Amino acid sequence: MISTKVLAFAAVCATALVGHASANQQATFQSGQSHFGQESINMYNYIKENSGDHVPADLTIENAPFHYFTHFDLNDDGFLDGNELRLPWYESFTKNHQYVDITMVDGKVDRVLVEDDLDNDGLISPDEYFASLERQHQLKDPAAMGFH
Repeated sequence: MISTKVLAFAAVCATALVGHASANQQATFQSGQSHFGQESINMYNYIKENSGDHVPADLTIENAPFHYFTHFDLNDDGFLDGNELRLPWYESFTKNHQYVDITMVDGKVDRVLVEDDLDNDGLISPDEYFASLERQHQLKDPAAMGFH
């Protein structure tokens, strides 16, 4: 699933995503609330470390997932395609000076599309992205599923 992988959809512009997000996601963004816990913190830190002089002025831990998605939406179409999904792994390997195994990366992208592309259009929409984050958050946090 997306959030267990490198998840480097880091950000330049949350406003582009808001136009493509569902009404519920827009309300969440506008209220500045996120409940993805450590994932949101990791996304926030990634954006701060990798956006250079272009850190979004409105970046908060709460809206980091929106900024995360838009960073790798290179063509600004509001979706992540296979090429955009590859970038986080390539970036992770090169940052750590590791050999990039293209076959392994392609397998990870294929798995993301199989697990998270719910409408099978070959793209990850904002709705699919946030649904994946929600599933992963619930798997990692028993309290999120109502187990206390």
